[in-house]
Amino acid sequence: MKLFSASLVLAFFAAACSSSMGSSGTGASSGTSASSGTSASSGTGGDGQGGSASSGGGQGGSMGSGGGLPAGECRSGNDCKNGEFCSLDNLPPFCNGQCDNNFNSDCQVDADCQNGGVNLICDLPCRCLHGGAVPSDHCTVGCSTNADCGPSKVCTPTHRCEGATCTTGSDCTANFSCEGDPTGKQCAIKACAADAECGDYCVNGGCSPMLGTCLPAVP
Repeated sequence: MKLFSASLVLAFFAAACSSSMGSSGTGASSGTSASSGTSASSGTGGDGQGGSASSGGGQGGSMGSGGGLPAGECRSGNDCKNGEFCSLDNLPPFCNGQCDNNFNSDCQVDADCQNGGVNLICDLPCRCLHGGAVPSDHCTVGCSTNADCGPSKVCTPTHRCEGATCTTGSDCTANFSCEGDPTGKQCAIKACAADAECGDYCVNGGCSPMLGTCLPAVP
């Protein structure tokens, strides 16, 4: 009887210990609530913000693709939008920056203009080629001095501007090179691929004292 009673006590004690250990173990499983710490994964939202910042860098890159040019100015057609082209109207100084769009053809040769005034020629020295119809040669004032023509150019006796004679490139200004053959060389616009090759800018493959302007193509 005592042996049976002792066995019951031991069995009860063992069951109690097992229950206590199991419950404490499952209690530890409540520690898995620490998995709520995965809410720290909301920190990945920080990565997302970082991503948006990088997209901001992308916007900066798009500005850089334009070479930092002022709106509407260009070095080539790649800098223009909506089918526009890069126009460069590098006119001689005596044109005062004004394109000659006169379609009144009133001459064939300079002699036809002699009665109209001094230094008149039958030509179109202030032409601006923007596509479409091209103005006709007509009686207009030509150059009078070399200064009327600009750097590395001279005014000929026929009142037209042309490249100054040269022997080497040093005889021409920064945006020009000495071109031709041994029988005759003249300063001509220097071919280029980058601004660094010019005194100012490289526009449409040639050195220029100014940037081009994006203009709509005229059919």
